[in-house]
This record gives sequence, C-alpha cells and structure tokens, in this order.
Amino acid sequence: MNTYGGRSLKHGSAQDGDLSMLPLNEMLPYLWPAGRPDLKARALIALVLLVLAKLVTVAVPFLLKGAVDYVEANPVALAIAVPVAFIVAYGFARIMMQAIAQIRDAIFTKVVYFALRKIAVQTFHHIHALSLRFHLERRTGGLSRVIDRGTKAIDRLLSLFVSNGVPTLLELILIAGVLFWQFDFWFALVVVVMVGAYMDFT
Repeated sequence: MNTYGGRSLKHGSAQDGDLSMLPLNEMLPYLWPAGRPDLKARALIALVLLVLAKLVTVAVPFLLKGAVDYVEANPVALAIAVPVAFIVAYGFARIMMQAIAQIRDAIFTKVVYFALRKIAVQTFHHIHALSLRFHLERRTGGLSRVIDRGTKAIDRLLSLFVSNGVPTLLELILIAGVLFWQFDFWFALVVVVMVGAYMDFT
C-alpha cells in the first residue's frame, strides 16, 4: 500500500478491474476542497450552469419544432411573425448554450488549478520525504519528467471529466427523459443502450 496526500492507494490483483476509475476517484476530493468555501461556491455555480446549459440544449429542438409546426398549421403569409420569433429564439438559445459553457469553464478553472497546485505540492513534499537511498539510486531528471507528465495528465483528466464526461452523462439522462415523455420507454432504452455500447466499444 502506498500513501499519497493523506489517502492510501491500494494496488493488487483484486483491484485490477477498478484501476480505470482510481485516478478519477482520487481527484474528486480536490474538486471540493475542505476549508475553501470560495472554491466550493465556484464548484456549485459551475454545476448549476452545467445543468442550465443542458436544459437549454434539450429545449433548442423544441423551438425549431414550434416554428415548423406553426408554419404547417398556418400557411398564411401574415402569420410569419410567430415562426420568425421561434427561429430567433432558437438562435438565441444556441448562443446561450455556448455562452453558459464558456462562463462555466471560466468559473471552474480556479478550482481545477487549485487541485493541480495542491497535488504538485504534495508530490514535491512526498519526494523530499523519501530516503537518501531512493534519490541516489534514481535519476532525478527522469523523475522530474514523470512528475511533469503526471501533472499534465491530471489537468487533462479533470478537463475531460468536467467539460465532457459529466455534461455528456447529464445530457444523455435529459434526452432519455424527453424521449420517454414524447414517445415511450423503448425509445429511451434504445438510446441509452446504444450510447452505452458505443462508450464501451470505444
């Protein structure tokens, strides 16, 4: 068992199947740091913006649907104002999707870099706490490169988790709910199963 940053990492054949989730599980406490209410507030605001952005994403097709349905039901030229309003709302919603995502990333960036800095400092202290034999038997330059690559990998992992993983999962849940509401259970089930199969395959 290796101890790192006050938490233990267990390695063994019994846990080989869980190694893919191990780095992410180790990162999550850093995204909700104890004693930092400002960073916790940023994380909560980012979560609210994430949910809001995905709600807008799900609502966008309904705006376009409203415009098409109204034109089909009212083919009179004088009735053009309503579908135009739907189309303008559609364009505005698309802009809001991007704007909310950018604001969310800007707010959450400080939390991510706090996590990276804290992990780097803990790694630095851990290396300095090792015995002299460890440092004499290993190449310091190679160790520095490993630390640098590890920090960059953590940055990449957090970026994928925050910008892709959680939003995609939330969007899948919302879309499955819409399909269940508009059609039936089987439509939602087929979408969830196919997305799950694609994720497992890729």
